[in-house]
Amino acid sequence: MLNWKVLNENLGSDHLLIKISFSCISSVRMTSKRNFKVANWEKYTTSLNEYFAQISSSISNESVQSLYDTFIRVVNKATDEHIPILKTVTDPNKCFQPKPYWNPSLAKLVAQRRLALSQFRKNPTPYNLNILEGKTLEAKEAIRQAKTTDWQNYCSSIDEQTSSSEMWKRMRWAKGFGSPNTNSQVSSEQKVELLSNLTPRLCSFGDARVSFT
Repeated sequence: MLNWKVLNENLGSDHLLIKISFSCISSVRMTSKRNFKVANWEKYTTSLNEYFAQISSSISNESVQSLYDTFIRVVNKATDEHIPILKTVTDPNKCFQPKPYWNPSLAKLVAQRRLALSQFRKNPTPYNLNILEGKTLEAKEAIRQAKTTDWQNYCSSIDEQTSSSEMWKRMRWAKGFGSPNTNSQVSSEQKVELLSNLTPRLCSFGDARVSFT
């Protein structure tokens, strides 16, 4: 079944977003993969040699199929011991992290922009259009300034004392891989506080105050 609806959000564009949802039976099969980048090849080779040495004395009377099964079993055993399985993300929502520059003030501006868009759709007057354009411009400029400030702070944090490994991590992050601070740990209380700040229950719009529940 296919459903669609128009959202009260334009992301600064002249067009509104359309949300399309449908239900289907997923036929995707999750297969495990090996992380060969962190495999211990030295121990892997040693384990294979030891396993084959243990069974070499009893293979003379075995059939070809039995020898093949033994070979596969030994290889799989050594693989499980020294080549870890690559972790697969089954729920991307659990791995979501807000942008470093995002803060409650930006969330408030975006909420005001959405509210202005909703008011304009209900009552498309020149006055509401001016408010919508002003809120859109204000939110866009604030986000652009936050991105610029965050990038300047990021570049300023690099100096002659930055290690080569840390520099490689930063370069990977600049290319879109990983996070600039892989050692940071966020507690559950901090996550709840951040979520409540990014999604305010009360938003001011002119003289009106609208509560989100």
